[in-house]
Amino acid sequence: MRIILILSLVFLWSCASDADRPWKQWQDEEGIARYFIKAAYERHPEVGYPQTKYVPNTSFPTQAFWEGQDGWVKLELSIDRAGKVTSAKVIDSQPEKVFDQYATRHFYASRYVPFESNGQTIDVDGIKVKINFTLDKTRGTKTSSGR
Repeated sequence: MRIILILSLVFLWSCASDADRPWKQWQDEEGIARYFIKAAYERHPEVGYPQTKYVPNTSFPTQAFWEGQDGWVKLELSIDRAGKVTSAKVIDSQPEKVFDQYATRHFYASRYVPFESNGQTIDVDGIKVKINFTLDKTRGTKTSSGR
């Protein structure tokens, strides 16, 4: 029981130390496989680009990881005057529904610098963003076919 507790603590500590890297990693018996998660915002016609205040660590869907799948999700966000996402609607995704839940969870946990208009903070709707989930295939990730 103590060994499980110690291994759990070591695992949690190792996950926390990855926060300042632009990639995440997954350990398996063949070594380390990396994945990248990157968001690209479209310029909003009235307020410009959103500025992130806090971006959470986001995991890669386990099934997609083992199958070697990359993907993306386009969403439309609403951000309130406190900088919280109040709505995250999936507009399109590829492959469909594989990364949707992870993308929406990512944005609901994110925080933004509040938008201002005439010196007042405002709610903003219609912020479009595309988030990409990409595996580093040069590291030899495992697939469900055993490759």
